[in-house]
Amino acid sequence: AEYWVAEAEKHIRNPFALLGARGYLGKLTGRPEYMRIAIERFERTVPAERIPPAFNLVVGASWSVLGDFDRAADYFEREDSENLSPFNQIGGIDELKLLHSVVRTYRALGKFDIAEGALDTVGQRIREYEQNNMMHVPEFLETAALHEVMRGDLDQAHRLLEHAYENGWKNVVWVRNDPIWQSAIDHPGIASVLERAQADRDAMRSRVEELEESSGFREEIARLYEATDQFPE
Repeated sequence: AEYWVAEAEKHIRNPFALLGARGYLGKLTGRPEYMRIAIERFERTVPAERIPPAFNLVVGASWSVLGDFDRAADYFEREDSENLSPFNQIGGIDELKLLHSVVRTYRALGKFDIAEGALDTVGQRIREYEQNNMMHVPEFLETAALHEVMRGDLDQAHRLLEHAYENGWKNVVWVRNDPIWQSAIDHPGIASVLERAQADRDAMRSRVEELEESSGFREEIARLYEATDQFPE
């Protein structure tokens, strides 16, 4: 992951794309310091007035992950998170993840009315997704499980995460490093799911390393860039 992001950074100049790449690297590797590097670089290069609503929410959520709740709230409040309308512009599972960061941030700041309002909104959105046949999508099931963690129902969180695993879920690294999950990862059922998912990932990693070495994929990407002067993000 570090190799590919470093290669991308040689060619990508869009600060919003770089923020996404570095932030995603933090998620892939379970190392939040990558997020801090990405945000601080982003803040140095992009004036506040140029940041669109979606990225205010993304940066706010990232600061929440890093535990800087005052800075997170500053970004959320630029978009009037109390009425939550900017989140509607994002939609999808990403909207639910950002709203969970709002909940964590405002709980930490003692603003429980905003926090619980956001939590209720997530619950409503999840019920809508359930009605739209999303109960087989691993990323949605992980997000629904996280919602139950924030509600304090770890048994239901385990059931949903188990269902996610049965449908191919493997996002164990981030769950183990996401501060919102920390109260839940020692639950016996959840710990069992994480252990099985990690074993699957280890097997996948070995296969990917074999494929990458045998295919010359890195050299192929380098040749493609030289030929087209367009780096495939």
